[in-house]
Amino acid sequence: MDYVYAAILGIIQGLTEFLPISSTGHLALAQDYLNLDQAVFGLQFDAAIQLGTTVAVIWFFRKDFWNLFRHWRRPAEKRLLLSLVVATIPALVIGASLENQIEGPFRDPVVIAAALVIGAFVFFIVERVAKQRRTVREATWKDAVAIGFAQALALVPGVSRSGATITAGMFLGLKRDAAARFAFLLSVPIITAAGGKKLLEIVREPGSTDRLDVTLVGLVVSGVVGYATIKYLLKFLAHHKLDVFAWYRLALAAVIILTLL
Repeated sequence: MDYVYAAILGIIQGLTEFLPISSTGHLALAQDYLNLDQAVFGLQFDAAIQLGTTVAVIWFFRKDFWNLFRHWRRPAEKRLLLSLVVATIPALVIGASLENQIEGPFRDPVVIAAALVIGAFVFFIVERVAKQRRTVREATWKDAVAIGFAQALALVPGVSRSGATITAGMFLGLKRDAAARFAFLLSVPIITAAGGKKLLEIVREPGSTDRLDVTLVGLVVSGVVGYATIKYLLKFLAHHKLDVFAWYRLALAAVIILTLL
């Protein structure tokens, strides 16, 4: 049954890592609802299967990454590469300093519900005030700093890393699909760092091989689902607002609150 649960969580991760509805929030709620063994499906499993979605991003944007590193001396590529590096730093620093809170109090359903609601209203506001004019390669290092701090907010389950970075990019003037593209490229270093660290912790622990196969099932499933999600979400965001995701967040928060009551 652990393989089935791993596949279910992999599907959830693949969908929600890129949809602006919070992957950590959904994983925490799913694990709580299914009453899963945290020794197998805890934070280490969550971080490890995120590597599957990282592989999906790298493969989907393989041409972008190739051009980025092959032509890094060109002004546009150099600016984009610098922006990605700068935007990654805040999440790494804040994540390291708040690790205990992230793994404890922040995973409370009340916190998740509150973050979902706040994020939903941010979506509504940004869609109505943002002037979407610029592309990814027009992003500056100042934009990157702001988007980096927005990404750091997603350490709180319920915020959504993609949601925070997309709305920050839109608020700064990036087109909706351009902001999403930047958010997906930005996901690679932070998810790789977090997932790689946790995966190493699993491997080093006694008896870790008993859980590694379960983790690999979740990782592969999340990668396949994640690739499909990126493909269709970029097409969707080119012509549709974030409102549908805002309404979903509010509905999910209402379900959480009613369940707690």
